[in-house]
Amino acid sequence: MRGINYLVVVLCLPLLMGAEVYRWVDEDGVVNYSQTRPRGVESERLITEVGRSSNQQPAENSTSIGRFQDGDGLSAEQERLLRNLEAEEQIRQRELARVAEGACTRARDMLNQLTARGRARIRDAEGDVRVLPEEERQERIRVAQLEVVENCAS
Repeated sequence: MRGINYLVVVLCLPLLMGAEVYRWVDEDGVVNYSQTRPRGVESERLITEVGRSSNQQPAENSTSIGRFQDGDGLSAEQERLLRNLEAEEQIRQRELARVAEGACTRARDMLNQLTARGRARIRDAEGDVRVLPEEERQERIRVAQLEVVENCAS
């Protein structure tokens, strides 16, 4: 019995000593906790201390890969790597914007083609041209409208 008491005390020591814990909600709505600040996610910093309740302070809201405060102790190599990652992230964001713009243009063009005339013709997999039945045309118009909303910012 005495061994179990020591085990409980040893296991509770980190809680009694105080710790810095971060809490955030992921894209699936799941609440997560960790001892390190998540990058690129809004989080709350929870500080536990002996004899005090949790002190909730908002952590840095990072929209890039992660910004460090002065005094975080990064080496010159780590700073260089961080700058490289941030530059690559900016390139990735520009490429995503370019792809979204192309998808927007294609969706608008498809919607215009489907709504410009009463009948729409398509080329099937075998290369034959056929007139779309009205039901199928209306479904394709609905899908094109959803794609415009999804891919076009304005």
